[in-house]
Amino acid sequence: MLVLRSDAQKKAVLPRYCGEKFVPGSAAVCEQRWDFSPAKMQTTARRDGGAWLLEGKKCLVPLAEEAPFVVVYARDEKDQIGAFLVPAGTPGLQIGERARRTSACGRWRTYEITLADCRIPADARLGGDAAPLLRTQRRGAVGDGRRVARPRSTTRSTTRKTADAFGVKIAQKQAIAFMLADMAIEIDAMRLLNWEAAWNLDQGNASVREVALARQYAADGVMQVPTTASRCWGSRVHRDHPSRCLRERPWLRHVRRVGVGLRPRTR
Repeated sequence: MLVLRSDAQKKAVLPRYCGEKFVPGSAAVCEQRWDFSPAKMQTTARRDGGAWLLEGKKCLVPLAEEAPFVVVYARDEKDQIGAFLVPAGTPGLQIGERARRTSACGRWRTYEITLADCRIPADARLGGDAAPLLRTQRRGAVGDGRRVARPRSTTRSTTRKTADAFGVKIAQKQAIAFMLADMAIEIDAMRLLNWEAAWNLDQGNASVREVALARQYAADGVMQVPTTASRCWGSRVHRDHPSRCLRERPWLRHVRRVGVGLRPRTR
């Protein structure tokens, strides 16, 4: 909001969010397609006189039923990605039922929304091309993936350094030491690629390549690190402590959802 809006738009909207009570905000980015890419949205916005007409469907829209505004990202007639401020109750804005809870986004109430001849004023568009802002948000998702993977790597490293097997620490076994080192390398590489993408964005560069590389590497790493961490337990733990393994399964499902969300659908 702060990046894309003009001063007049900020004065009209932002004071609502500066009070003592929480006011939810919402943004509609994702579309329910296996090949969804923010650069190739199917939700469209076209000029109709002095207004914009929005058409399309969005999914995983957080707090859509409660938010006074929904920022909808759509592709305009010049094939640019625009951000449009749609007030709640606008004719043509249909909010569906709450999406089924998933561990990847279960902390928020998410909804599907449909835009059918949704007419909004011409000044409802927030700034110009919103693609750079979306790239910044995608870079933030890389950090989320690393935060998901890192705790298990740290826990396994600590556990293997203190546990004994055949008279020595398990971490001194070459196979385990290799796995612990690989996890540390993957996590540091995710962090460094993310930092490089963030630095390029701060310099005002397009950073398409840097963000894509960081997301691709994080999508692989967020799957590989937890899988390697699970292998570090060894077959004995799986045999003697089945309850511990059962506790791991929901977390592994969550990791896979995060990895799928990070992975680009198109090249």
